[in-house]
Amino acid sequence: MTRILWRRRIRFAHTRLRELVMIARGLLFTRHPVLAHIIPIRRCNLACSYCNEFDSFSKPVSPDLMFGRIDRLAEFGTSIITISGGEPLLHPELEAIIRHIRKRGMIAVMITPPDQH
Repeated sequence: MTRILWRRRIRFAHTRLRELVMIARGLLFTRHPVLAHIIPIRRCNLACSYCNEFDSFSKPVSPDLMFGRIDRLAEFGTSIITISGGEPLLHPELEAIIRHIRKRGMIAVMITPPDQH
């Protein structure tokens, strides 16, 4: 087995273990939110007929404001933060937001619109 493949397997196992610990913590200690939903941008490049959660003109929420919200959710003991929008991939600082969520010990999950082909 190559060294790269071995590293990938270790990283995968570490990620799964981290997820299981976070889920167990969320189920065992119920005096905190397990899941929170944030919307860093409402803009979307699609116009899905079923969706009313987007617009084509809003500016992204500033990273500093998002970091403050994430910090507050971490203070509450939140386990998982779901990121959606609009299309969260359009936020220019999305990677920094995800890094901040992970740095605070929470799991970051992202919901994006389906492909419209």
